[in-house]
Amino acid sequence: MNNSNFKNIYDNYCPMLYSIALQICHSKMKAEQVLMNTFKKVYTQDITKHQYSIYSITLMRLIVKTAKEIYPIKLKRNFRLKQFEKTPLLNQLICNQISLQDY
Repeated sequence: MNNSNFKNIYDNYCPMLYSIALQICHSKMKAEQVLMNTFKKVYTQDITKHQYSIYSITLMRLIVKTAKEIYPIKLKRNFRLKQFEKTPLLNQLICNQISLQDY
């Protein structure tokens, strides 16, 4: 991934991902750690917009996955994000990392 693409992704999606990280961690320091690790994955794995039809969902799933790796106790089975309280399908797909077929 080139730096220009990464900068655009960071500028466009960082506020959204940081707010999700804060919901998960409830600590700015831990949220920043999750956010940094997520963007490292975006860069090293070259996760670009061209690979995914709904890029924001892909990034949300990635930050939840990263948070689960760093703080597994914080994310129990029925973890929910405020944004998806009224949309259980999206909550299952993003927070519980299940596929549409499994749902």
